[in-house]
Amino acid sequence: MSMLARARRAAVGIAALTCALTAPLAASAAPRAVALVGDPAPGTGGGTYSFFPETPVSINSAGEVAFAASIAGGTTTSGLFVASSATSAAVAVAGQVAPGTGGGTYAILEHADINDAGQVAFTSTISGGTTTAGVFLDDGGLHTAVAVAGDTAPGAGGGTFVAFTGPVVNESGEVAFFATVTGGTKSSGIFLATTGGLVPIVFVGDTAPVVGGTVSLLGRPAVNDGGSVAYQAVLFDGMANSTAMFVGSGGTPSLVAAPGDVPSGAGGLAYFAFASTRPSIDASGDVAFMATLGATGSIDAIVVDAAGATGTAIALEGDPHPSPGGGTFFSLNSKPVLAASGDVAFGATSTSGNPFSGLFLADGTGVAAVALRGDPAPDTGGGTFGSFDNSPALSDAGDVAFASSIASGTASFGVFALPEPGAAGAGAALATLAALARGRRARAARRSARNGRTS
Repeated sequence: MSMLARARRAAVGIAALTCALTAPLAASAAPRAVALVGDPAPGTGGGTYSFFPETPVSINSAGEVAFAASIAGGTTTSGLFVASSATSAAVAVAGQVAPGTGGGTYAILEHADINDAGQVAFTSTISGGTTTAGVFLDDGGLHTAVAVAGDTAPGAGGGTFVAFTGPVVNESGEVAFFATVTGGTKSSGIFLATTGGLVPIVFVGDTAPVVGGTVSLLGRPAVNDGGSVAYQAVLFDGMANSTAMFVGSGGTPSLVAAPGDVPSGAGGLAYFAFASTRPSIDASGDVAFMATLGATGSIDAIVVDAAGATGTAIALEGDPHPSPGGGTFFSLNSKPVLAASGDVAFGATSTSGNPFSGLFLADGTGVAAVALRGDPAPDTGGGTFGSFDNSPALSDAGDVAFASSIASGTASFGVFALPEPGAAGAGAALATLAALARGRRARAARRSARNGRTS
């Protein structure tokens, strides 16, 4: 982590805790509207938000939410934005000159990810110039090209980048991303941009360690502050496909979980397959992912796993659904998010009762609802949450952000966050401290179990 990032993160944590401990207590935190269809979009010459594409939102420990949006009216058609409870600003908009592109301009901007220092990684297609697409990093208004189409892809036998997706940025400003490649000996892979240059993490066509088989498909990556990259791979052994979870940093990857492993808390059921289009990894190397369990993979599970240790199922298909309508979990979202506290945010649907879908937070001892279909959607003229888009975002401070359609309101879609910064009072601050301690104890217990098996 850079000195600037470390200082900013420390300041954010101290300020948030101080405000929380001195603010009046509130009964409970409520969502706030970050951006709604029809709201003015900053930096767009009078344009308004018209659509939020199906790319993940992101939130940092200062409560700043990064998101992509299409724009109606004004002087641009697409943009990336960062908004807090007090301000909002454009990070990049279509038509703006993009660095490293020979004079090209941003066209379709997507996949914004923000760290605690406020740096934002994103992808964009490019109009004009000498390239067609790229991964970029915004640092306080200064944009740099991480990689652009036509650049040489390291480790790909002379191949060059074609397209990019799913960039994520850690607290050191390192960016992990998936890219397709043309020419050379590789077709696609996951890369990590460091201060020393681009590092290849894994390619389609690589041989998987421990379990064998050839990597035939890769999911989007997650990266922690140490530069460890978590990913899901589809493997082909010459006869059939399987899936497994890995962590890599440029050498031989480590196996996290494979079919046949048995997580704790799952009634003895083994992994059948993995369905995390993007996992999540924390600074300690713990990985959260979605898996299917049982002989036919009929049971969904959200699992947290320390590399080399037995995973722990924290939510299972068939568990009671924590909502007034009752029912049980039916389908769990493929992109759970892990915070430093050990808490995990995820989306799910239920088999019965009302509502049928929602966003949830699990702490290892239970699951609580964050937002449910039919809950009031703030600032929408009486509208309610409809379907939740993609998966929630979760910061290390416990802030949650998400996108949702709106039923019977003045806006059709929006981006939301909770808790309201400073509104949860001392209770939330103490709960956060307790969660951090609980997360440390849980990780220590998992590592103790791991060391007991490998010593």
